[in-house]
Amino acid sequence: NLKGWAWYRFLPIKVRSALSAGVQLGELVFRYHGKGVSFRGAIAFVPHGNNTQGYEPQRAIDGNTQTQWYEPALRPLVVRFPCPTPFDQYSFFTASDAPERE
Repeated sequence: NLKGWAWYRFLPIKVRSALSAGVQLGELVFRYHGKGVSFRGAIAFVPHGNNTQGYEPQRAIDGNTQTQWYEPALRPLVVRFPCPTPFDQYSFFTASDAPERE
């Protein structure tokens, strides 16, 4: 009985400002039955995205709320786990430098 998937895609639909140049995220957090889900071995990427140095997609799942992912377009963030990984809650931390990109 398969629980969860190995691939998850988060598609930003809207940010706070229509004038924003992109989207950013401080940290993505998954929980399953109230416990944190480990991102160990997971890979975060943006298909056809622009990996700005210092703001790479992997920073969205590195366990550090002080780093951030930034994508100059509203492209999806994809997280690939090494095996199917369930979660029943998610939350995220916003990045600290440009609220219009949240």
